[in-house]
Amino acid sequence: MKTEEEIPRVACFGWMLVLIGLAVATCIGNGTELPRLAFVVPFIALGAPLCMIGSPRTGLCYFSGLVILGAYYFLWRGFSSPVWDLARRDILLVSFGALSFVSSREALRYRMGRTLLFVMLFILFVGHLVVSCFQLLDVEFSFLRGVRADQKGVSGFFDHRNYLAGFLEIAVPFLFAVTLVTKKKALRLSGSILLCLASLLCFVTNSRGGFVVMGIAMAIVFLVKRFQNPTDKKLGSGKLLLLIGSILSFAAMGWVLLSKIVENRGGIQASGSALEVRLKMAGVASEIWLNNPVFGAGAESYSYQFPKFFSGLSWYGDAQMAHSDFLQVLSDYGLVGLVFVLLLISSLGVNLLRKVDVEDGALSWLRLSAGGVLIGESIRSAFDFNLHLAPNLILFAIVLGGGVSLRGIDFEQKRQRTRRSLLLILTLSLSVLVVGASYREVLAFHDWIAVEKARKESQEQKVALQIYSEKAPSFQVLSSLARLEMSENFSQEQISTV
Repeated sequence: MKTEEEIPRVACFGWMLVLIGLAVATCIGNGTELPRLAFVVPFIALGAPLCMIGSPRTGLCYFSGLVILGAYYFLWRGFSSPVWDLARRDILLVSFGALSFVSSREALRYRMGRTLLFVMLFILFVGHLVVSCFQLLDVEFSFLRGVRADQKGVSGFFDHRNYLAGFLEIAVPFLFAVTLVTKKKALRLSGSILLCLASLLCFVTNSRGGFVVMGIAMAIVFLVKRFQNPTDKKLGSGKLLLLIGSILSFAAMGWVLLSKIVENRGGIQASGSALEVRLKMAGVASEIWLNNPVFGAGAESYSYQFPKFFSGLSWYGDAQMAHSDFLQVLSDYGLVGLVFVLLLISSLGVNLLRKVDVEDGALSWLRLSAGGVLIGESIRSAFDFNLHLAPNLILFAIVLGGGVSLRGIDFEQKRQRTRRSLLLILTLSLSVLVVGASYREVLAFHDWIAVEKARKESQEQKVALQIYSEKAPSFQVLSSLARLEMSENFSQEQISTV
């Protein structure tokens, strides 16, 4: 099957907006604060419908239908959540993921769409690399933030080193698949250099899980490529020995680097303690889920109900996340939500890992990378919340959407119009819902910039936060303001006592 080479201008503009949304999410909306996530909304909410409007052949296929159906279920549990204000964060994340998936499924069929994605990933990678170099020299250095949440490793644009590792474990297998499949020596050489730099960058994050998952995803990409390409099976003894030697060398080097990361993090004993804490969090999530096993307690209910089921997790204090995407979905969205997730994973896995047409370069590396990333992130999601972060979820959805970008486009003209109209309506509805859930934060973005500026310069931020809270009140903002006032009152009491 051949891919389209001339992308419509409207669809191209929409795809550029989606990629800019990825960049904004990476640089600004990379934490858990709703005001930061709101910066991403205009780009994704506008870009995705433009991709659909500008495309002449987009149709609703099984995968996009399943993603959108699941998204509407999650949105329903978000809008009906007992903690609606907290749930708005989940509403934004779910919408970002679904809209990015349907957009990439359209845009990555075109050469220009794939080129734009490469350029954006290259820019983001170089940016992460430059910021990380500053953090190696000064551990307190941060990008558009006051103080980083974790300074045990580099974090690039992000607030935490594990977030950067999560970004790399999606981007690196994607780049690895391109390097494997391409027949252009210049592209293969430059890709190999970038892979080495990205691996070193992942190493200095000091993230055990990120480093392991990145290696697993790359190994899956390599094995699928090797055993699905019949021309590669006829290897002479020399080439076979070279292949085995290369695999063993990379495995040994990976083991050495992983051992060093474990040592930097306090050794095996510290790793065991972290595992124990995660098991306690799993117990809390299970208790919350058992209270409403079918539909769950509602979006963001875990972070709200955690103190009620507190079980002595002094290591993390008031945990907002279950440190497991699957358990988070189970406690917040119930069995129905988990079934949607598992059904999507299994359906995509069967499609992506089946035999690929190695003569079609775009089809080959798109599906190879998506298959490796899907399995790798499924493993990571069992013990971390990487996909509950906007930039990583958007990039994950883009990669998976690219893997099925050549599915569901060859319809009869009448069926094509019907499926296209249906997909466009559902996409527009998602965009309207995500804007409706965050329009106050979107309109007050300039006031939040003043808050961030005060934080960065270590100035008094109470006044700026009060101004923002009047225009875009939310639990997160008002609680931050309350903590500032309590801190000031406590300091005044200490002074008067002295």
